[in-house]
Amino acid sequence: MLAAVLVLFWRRSLGDVFAWFTAAGGLAALLVHRYVDVGAFGPLPDMYEPLWYAQKDIVVISQVLTVVAMTALLVGRGRERLLAWRSASGQ
Repeated sequence: MLAAVLVLFWRRSLGDVFAWFTAAGGLAALLVHRYVDVGAFGPLPDMYEPLWYAQKDIVVISQVLTVVAMTALLVGRGRERLLAWRSASGQ
């Protein structure tokens, strides 16, 4: 929730990077717990679940779309800064 608020209202690169890492981390956790039996790790229970179902499909699709959208946003913002820097330096 914090990542979405930062992207929508704060509009800084740091918030965008935070949102990208949040989405990528959620996707990685979902895929690891789908394909790798990590077992219990400290206070966390064994969350290995090798089945796909509709809710998991929706979450994977939304996480992938979020990572792609945030990547496009960050790349576009980087291009804007590069163009602004070039025009300010007279190149």
